[in-house]
Amino acid sequence: ITLDLLILLKYSMPMVDNSESKSISDLTVEIPDDNLFCTNLIINYLPNDITYEEFFALFNEFGEIIASKVVRNDDGVCKGYGFVEYRKYESAKQAIEKRNQYIFKGKQLKVSYSRGSSPDIKNCKLYVSNLPNGCTVDTVRSI
Repeated sequence: ITLDLLILLKYSMPMVDNSESKSISDLTVEIPDDNLFCTNLIINYLPNDITYEEFFALFNEFGEIIASKVVRNDDGVCKGYGFVEYRKYESAKQAIEKRNQYIFKGKQLKVSYSRGSSPDIKNCKLYVSNLPNGCTVDTVRSI
């Protein structure tokens, strides 16, 4: 019996199949050669009371910021995430290295590349088949 699992992708870059075998080990994250595609970051798990000044200060030291935003609800309370766009790829990469899992106001931040909105990646799904009997969702997630 073949166990087919549906896994929602939560990667910042699209997955590509590099072979005909469609083995899960053959799937890799494709990083574009053009560094302009890797300058936008999403920051998750921001504290509700973060100010714009605090947010900007957390990321300003890594390079020139083109745009930044803390996403807020109608009452002005942070929804827990925000975005930063750097001019250079190196700045974004350094921000991820230094601020991912960084503790700020008692919350552990998650900083990663943001994928832009596009019809090509909307509702993106990955189907995995031909897994061994007894394979569970937890097993696949641990790969």
